[in-house]
Amino acid sequence: MVDQDSIHLNGLNKVALALHPSGKADSDLHSLLLQAIERLWDARQERLLAAQTTIPDIVWFVVIVGGALTVAFGSFLGAPSLRMQLAMSAVLAASGALVLILIIALSNPFRGDFRVSTAPFEHVLSRMEATAEQQ
Repeated sequence: MVDQDSIHLNGLNKVALALHPSGKADSDLHSLLLQAIERLWDARQERLLAAQTTIPDIVWFVVIVGGALTVAFGSFLGAPSLRMQLAMSAVLAASGALVLILIIALSNPFRGDFRVSTAPFEHVLSRMEATAEQQ
């Protein structure tokens, strides 16, 4: 997919660079076109970089140690019975686990159920392909 995207963007670059503006207005439009293509390349690079990044190790350390300390702290809270103490500690552990699951689910914005939609990019790509077919 990445290589195919590069092929399309390189084709768009070639088409834009092959244009020879005939007047001042065309020259201004050509300049704006080249700037827009550069912004498109930059946005693509940022998306690729964001897709490759993961949660830093320090965040994992803080979440795991903080969760362990929170559950351990729950054992110091006095409850009238052992069952109540265990239930309270279990609820505390479950809330920490839910936070951890949320962090994992949101850690990669381009995969999973909570991903960023590819629909806008696919729309632009289909318009670029349609324009290329017309020429």
